Amino acid sequence: MSGAMKRGFQRLLFFGRELLNHPSGLTGLAVLMFLLLVVILAPLISPYDPVAQDWSSVLTPPSWSHPFGTDQYGRDVMSRIFWGSRVTFAGGLLTVLIASLVGTTLGLIAGFYESVISYVIMRLTDFFLAFPSLLLAVLIAATIGPGLINATLALVVSWWPWYSRLVYGQVLSIKQEPYIEAARAIGAPSTRIVFKHILPQALPPVLVQFTMDLSYALLSMATLSFIGLGTQPPTPEWGVMISEARGYLLKGCWWLFLWPGFFLLLSIICFIMLGDALNDILNPKIKMVMKVRRLRF
Repeated sequence: MSGAMKRGFQRLLFFGRELLNHPSGLTGLAVLMFLLLVVILAPLISPYDPVAQDWSSVLTPPSWSHPFGTDQYGRDVMSRIFWGSRVTFAGGLLTVLIASLVGTTLGLIAGFYESVISYVIMRLTDFFLAFPSLLLAVLIAATIGPGLINATLALVVSWWPWYSRLVYGQVLSIKQEPYIEAARAIGAPSTRIVFKHILPQALPPVLVQFTMDLSYALLSMATLSFIGLGTQPPTPEWGVMISEARGYLLKGCWWLFLWPGFFLLLSIICFIMLGDALNDILNPKIKMVMKVRRLRF
């Protein structure tokens, strides 16, 4: 085993040990793993076709044949929840993944190469940050048209500046460290300094932000679908299901609103719990406070 692989394995063991000692983070991770299994196994565990209509079972409450009830078209709500998790999670994950990659790359460039290109990148970042992210995403999605891909693109455009600003500040701080000056003094190339010394030190806050943003991405994706700018019916998606349930909530059909809202809320809370745990583990100051408290109590 090479030295790099050994160090990576040791870091993974350390991270796993710290996460086991963080109850809320461990709980959030466990629930998210369960939801991930639902996403992966949706075709196998769904009892019915999510878009198949059954007019003999319209708006039936939860029963043994339909544990989550049926909707206004007789479609099984449980099957639509399972299949809808794929759409919601895919949209949220793609949004944060692309936004973090774009923002991190631009933040690295702007922070390391302090020149005209740095000025241009940061002024462009400030321009996008001047708009509320969700309002900007709604504006973009309304302009380019509804759909999952367009909604993802709209959220990416409104979110990448947050990562750019975060990484930019981290790089400016790390550049002043003595070991960076030492690497420059011995003639290390810029690419090695960036990817070997700066990027690994800048990644922990990005990872925490990434995990936290997954919760907001799920909510934003569901919001765009709720107002008709995201996934379009009859494709199952949690935001679409909540939107369709509005007209039936006062008619006593509570299950139409309950299940998509519950799974969306559960996912958001678990991502926040996991992100908070990552912040406690990866933030040196908070980690020191946690160790002192363990010794004291």
